[in-house]
Amino acid sequence: MNHSARTLEVKKYDELMSDLQSIEPVSTTTAGMASRAMAYIVDQVFLLFCLLPFAIVILLLRDKAFKAFQWMVPIIAFISLIVPAIYLTFIYRGWRSIGRYLFQLRIVEENGLSPRRQQMVTREVLRNAISWIGPLVIYLTLYYEGVGRWPDLALVLFVATDAALAIFRKDRQSLHDYLSRTRVVLATEKQSSSHYPRS
Repeated sequence: MNHSARTLEVKKYDELMSDLQSIEPVSTTTAGMASRAMAYIVDQVFLLFCLLPFAIVILLLRDKAFKAFQWMVPIIAFISLIVPAIYLTFIYRGWRSIGRYLFQLRIVEENGLSPRRQQMVTREVLRNAISWIGPLVIYLTLYYEGVGRWPDLALVLFVATDAALAIFRKDRQSLHDYLSRTRVVLATEKQSSSHYPRS
């Protein structure tokens, strides 16, 4: 066997091992409520901080001195969606959120395998509803009185139900995890080092 053929075999073996590791079941130890809550708070504070400049501008435009520019509010609210768009892009590419990285948490499917990208995006949209849907709801209720309070109530009800399920279910599965068919587990030392940015 010549050198080039041997090199090709080694390369194929390495690719095979990489594929096997990507579908290998990971930690099945369900993460505790304290670490999950802290990771959630860190992520929400980070997202709200990123949205803060847009919120400040919109609130300033409520002043009578800027009445001529209030038509810009829907445009600015729409542009603010760039924050969740960028965040979800990183999630889709397999990166862990800041909170999950700091508290060594991972997301897996119910069977322990790594989740599909579409699962992760769906999960993060639901999980972070209060951060990016919340500000939009506030904008609507501030500037469009006909909307009423039902968007606020719907958002609060969803977040409360989400948290209640995580607290009272035996498997600690929240609503967004239940809908996404995922679980939050502890990231082992091996997983943390070899899959640093991943879900």
